[in-house]
Amino acid sequence: MTSCNLSTVESEGLSGGLALFYFDSLSVNILSSSNRLIDVEAAIEGKSVFMTFVYGDPVHECRGIVWDHLTEMSLRRILSPGLDIALPVKFSVDSTAP
Repeated sequence: MTSCNLSTVESEGLSGGLALFYFDSLSVNILSSSNRLIDVEAAIEGKSVFMTFVYGDPVHECRGIVWDHLTEMSLRRILSPGLDIALPVKFSVDSTAP
């Protein structure tokens, strides 16, 4: 049986909350977490990769804060020598669309 690891960010009231499950066989280092994201560095086939798992803010006016944090994290990584990283892609879902 393969064992797993779990990292969580608790919800605030009835919204939010994140859970990241990964196998023990994977090399995963949790760099940071907040009420809106879990940021990790992992090794895949011997190469270091960064992944950020995000729960966007349910309040439309506050979504820019999450976006700004993601952009700041990306820029820090770009300025670090030896890292190949892409900027986050901003997208939104129109909940009023049919």
